[in-house]
Amino acid sequence: MNQKSDFKIEDTLKGLEILYEKHIESFQPGLMPDLEKQSQAREKLFDSLIENKDDMNNISCKKEISNILHSNQILLQLAEQKRNELAENMKNTSKGKKALAGYGQLDRRSKTPRVMSFKG
Repeated sequence: MNQKSDFKIEDTLKGLEILYEKHIESFQPGLMPDLEKQSQAREKLFDSLIENKDDMNNISCKKEISNILHSNQILLQLAEQKRNELAENMKNTSKGKKALAGYGQLDRRSKTPRVMSFKG
C-alpha cells in the first residue's frame, strides 16, 4: 500500500459523494436531469475505484462507501419517480392527441365550404 493510492481512492470517494449530491439535486421540480450523462460521470469514477480496488482493503473508507450506497439508493428512487411521471405524462398526451384527432376527423368528413362565396 502506498500513500499515492490512498489519496487517489479517498479523492475518488469524495468525488463520488459530491457527484451524487449534484445528481440528486438535479431532480428538483421543473428540472430534467440528463440521466445518460450522469451515469457516464459516475461510471468514470467507479472505474477509477475498480482500478485501485486492491488498495481499498487497507483503507478505512467504510463510511464514504456507505454514504455513496445510500445516495445511490436515493438516486434510483428519484429516477424511478421521474420515469413514472414521464410515463403518466406520455399517457395523458396520447389521450389528448386521440381526442384532438377525433375533432380533426370531423372536419375532414365535411366537404361543404366553410365560407360562403358571393362571387359568381
